[in-house]
Amino acid sequence: MRRLASTCAVIFALGCESDELPLGGPYGGNTELYGPNDGGYDNLDATYRPPVPPRDGNIVFSDPPAWNEIFAVYLGPGTIGYCTDCHPEMSDAPASFTWLEEHGYVGGPDPLLTNQGSSCLTWFGGNMPPGTPVLSEEAVNHMTAWAKAGGANN
Repeated sequence: MRRLASTCAVIFALGCESDELPLGGPYGGNTELYGPNDGGYDNLDATYRPPVPPRDGNIVFSDPPAWNEIFAVYLGPGTIGYCTDCHPEMSDAPASFTWLEEHGYVGGPDPLLTNQGSSCLTWFGGNMPPGTPVLSEEAVNHMTAWAKAGGANN
Protein backbone atom coordinates (compact mmCIF):
# COMPACT_ATOMS: atom_id res chain seq x y z
CA MET A 1 0.00 0.00 0.00
CA ARG A 2 2.88 2.36 0.79
CA ARG A 3 4.40 1.62 -2.58
CA LEU A 4 1.16 2.53 -4.37
CA ALA A 5 0.87 5.77 -2.40
CA SER A 6 4.49 6.67 -3.22
CA THR A 7 4.01 5.95 -6.92
CA CYS A 8 0.84 8.07 -7.02
CA ALA A 9 2.61 10.94 -5.25
CA VAL A 10 5.50 10.88 -7.75
CA ILE A 11 3.14 10.79 -10.75
CA PHE A 12 1.04 13.63 -9.30
CA ALA A 13 4.14 15.74 -8.60
CA LEU A 14 5.50 15.22 -12.13
CA GLY A 15 2.17 16.15 -13.69
CA CYS A 16 1.83 19.40 -11.75
CA GLU A 17 5.02 21.22 -12.64
CA SER A 18 3.23 24.04 -14.48
CA ASP A 19 -0.14 25.70 -14.92
CA GLU A 20 -0.69 23.86 -18.22
CA LEU A 21 -3.16 21.04 -18.54
CA PRO A 22 -1.58 17.63 -18.09
CA LEU A 23 -0.65 15.72 -21.22
CA GLY A 24 -3.93 14.68 -22.72
CA GLY A 25 -5.82 17.65 -21.31
CA PRO A 26 -9.32 17.27 -19.95
CA TYR A 27 -10.50 15.51 -23.13
CA GLY A 28 -7.45 13.49 -24.16
CA GLY A 29 -5.15 14.30 -27.02
CA ASN A 30 -1.71 15.82 -26.84
CA THR A 31 -0.05 19.17 -26.33
CA GLU A 32 0.21 20.03 -30.04
CA LEU A 33 -2.57 22.16 -31.51
CA TYR A 34 -3.46 21.59 -35.14
CA GLY A 35 -6.08 23.45 -37.11
CA PRO A 36 -7.78 22.51 -40.36
CA ASN A 37 -5.80 22.63 -43.57
CA ASP A 38 -6.72 25.84 -45.37
CA GLY A 39 -6.08 24.43 -48.84
CA GLY A 40 -4.04 27.51 -49.71
CA TYR A 41 -6.92 29.95 -49.24
CA ASP A 42 -6.63 32.76 -46.71
CA ASN A 43 -10.38 32.95 -46.17
CA LEU A 44 -10.96 29.37 -45.00
CA ASP A 45 -14.23 28.82 -43.21
CA ALA A 46 -14.46 25.20 -42.12
CA THR A 47 -18.00 25.59 -40.83
CA TYR A 48 -20.19 22.71 -41.95
CA ARG A 49 -23.08 23.84 -44.11
CA PRO A 50 -25.75 21.35 -45.04
CA PRO A 51 -26.42 21.34 -48.77
CA VAL A 52 -28.86 23.99 -49.94
CA PRO A 53 -31.85 22.29 -51.52
CA PRO A 54 -32.43 23.10 -55.18
CA ARG A 55 -34.65 26.14 -55.62
CA ASP A 56 -38.26 25.69 -56.59
CA GLY A 57 -39.37 25.96 -60.19
CA ASN A 58 -40.76 29.51 -59.80
CA ILE A 59 -37.58 31.15 -61.09
CA VAL A 60 -37.93 32.52 -64.59
CA PHE A 61 -34.94 31.96 -66.87
CA SER A 62 -34.26 33.40 -70.29
CA ASP A 63 -34.48 30.91 -73.11
CA PRO A 64 -31.68 29.88 -73.33
CA PRO A 65 -30.49 30.80 -69.83
CA ALA A 66 -27.85 33.52 -69.53
CA TRP A 67 -24.60 33.07 -67.57
CA ASN A 68 -25.62 35.68 -64.98
CA GLU A 69 -28.79 33.66 -64.29
CA ILE A 70 -26.80 30.41 -64.00
CA PHE A 71 -24.45 32.08 -61.52
CA ALA A 72 -27.23 33.69 -59.47
CA VAL A 73 -29.27 30.50 -59.12
CA TYR A 74 -26.66 27.71 -59.01
CA LEU A 75 -23.13 29.01 -58.29
CA GLY A 76 -23.32 32.21 -56.22
CA PRO A 77 -23.76 32.76 -52.47
CA GLY A 78 -26.64 30.85 -50.88
CA THR A 79 -27.06 28.50 -53.85
CA ILE A 80 -26.60 24.74 -54.24
CA GLY A 81 -23.09 25.34 -55.58
CA TYR A 82 -22.04 28.03 -53.05
CA CYS A 83 -18.78 28.39 -55.01
CA THR A 84 -17.99 31.79 -53.51
CA ASP A 85 -17.55 30.26 -50.03
CA CYS A 86 -14.25 28.67 -51.12
CA HIS A 87 -13.44 30.54 -54.33
CA PRO A 88 -13.32 34.29 -53.68
CA GLU A 89 -12.35 34.72 -57.34
CA MET A 90 -15.99 33.93 -58.17
CA SER A 91 -17.41 37.05 -56.49
CA ASP A 92 -19.94 37.76 -59.26
CA ALA A 93 -21.03 36.36 -62.62
CA PRO A 94 -18.41 38.11 -64.83
CA ALA A 95 -15.54 37.38 -62.41
CA SER A 96 -16.57 33.74 -62.04
CA PHE A 97 -16.76 33.28 -65.82
CA THR A 98 -13.28 34.78 -66.22
CA TRP A 99 -11.84 32.59 -63.45
CA LEU A 100 -13.49 29.43 -64.81
CA GLU A 101 -12.31 30.32 -68.32
CA GLU A 102 -8.72 30.65 -67.07
CA HIS A 103 -9.03 27.12 -65.68
CA GLY A 104 -10.49 25.70 -68.90
CA TYR A 105 -14.02 25.09 -67.60
CA VAL A 106 -15.94 27.57 -69.76
CA GLY A 107 -15.58 29.24 -73.15
CA GLY A 108 -17.19 27.97 -76.31
CA PRO A 109 -20.19 25.75 -77.02
CA ASP A 110 -18.88 22.63 -75.25
CA PRO A 111 -17.55 23.79 -71.86
CA LEU A 112 -16.05 21.22 -69.47
CA LEU A 113 -18.23 22.71 -66.73
CA THR A 114 -21.28 21.01 -68.29
CA ASN A 115 -19.70 17.73 -69.44
CA GLN A 116 -20.71 14.66 -67.47
CA GLY A 117 -17.54 13.25 -65.90
CA SER A 118 -15.31 16.22 -66.84
CA SER A 119 -17.09 18.86 -64.79
CA CYS A 120 -16.07 19.80 -61.27
CA LEU A 121 -19.77 20.13 -60.30
CA THR A 122 -21.44 17.25 -58.45
CA TRP A 123 -24.57 17.43 -60.59
CA PHE A 124 -22.35 16.62 -63.59
CA GLY A 125 -20.37 13.92 -61.73
CA GLY A 126 -17.63 16.12 -60.22
CA ASN A 127 -16.55 16.73 -56.62
CA MET A 128 -17.76 20.29 -55.95
CA PRO A 129 -19.26 21.57 -53.81
CA PRO A 130 -17.37 19.52 -51.23
CA GLY A 131 -19.31 17.42 -48.77
CA THR A 132 -22.63 15.89 -49.59
CA PRO A 133 -23.15 15.53 -53.34
CA VAL A 134 -25.78 17.84 -54.72
CA LEU A 135 -27.86 16.52 -57.57
CA SER A 136 -30.15 18.84 -59.49
CA GLU A 137 -31.86 17.91 -62.72
CA GLU A 138 -32.97 21.53 -63.05
CA ALA A 139 -29.35 22.75 -62.84
CA VAL A 140 -28.25 20.19 -65.43
CA ASN A 141 -31.05 21.23 -67.80
CA HIS A 142 -30.42 24.98 -67.47
CA MET A 143 -26.63 24.74 -67.67
CA THR A 144 -26.79 22.35 -70.63
CA ALA A 145 -29.14 24.73 -72.47
CA TRP A 146 -26.75 27.61 -71.73
CA ALA A 147 -23.81 25.58 -73.07
CA LYS A 148 -25.67 24.47 -76.23
CA ALA A 149 -26.48 28.12 -76.92
CA GLY A 150 -22.77 28.91 -77.04
CA GLY A 151 -21.80 29.11 -73.35
CA ALA A 152 -21.44 32.90 -73.50
CA ASN A 153 -20.47 35.26 -70.70
CA ASN A 154 -23.80 37.07 -70.73
